[in-house]
Amino acid sequence: MSKVEKEALKRTMTGYKHFNASLERFLDSYGIVVVSRNSHVKVRRSDGFGGTVTLPATPSDHRSGMNSALQLIRLLEAAA
Repeated sequence: MSKVEKEALKRTMTGYKHFNASLERFLDSYGIVVVSRNSHVKVRRSDGFGGTVTLPATPSDHRSGMNSALQLIRLLEAAA
């Protein structure tokens, strides 16, 4: 994952208030698919490497988006 892609992901997740269709399409462009949606959203890579990441459907604080972005970056780089 390039530095530009990492910054785009961080920029998208900054101010993350709720999981919506546009965020799902953005993650799909990186090969991340939604496994389940409840009070938390579980996502994984489409190729199955790296396990799953749980994102809050409605985060409670301002740091949640950045924490989620870093978890997603780790997930994408798991088998790189």
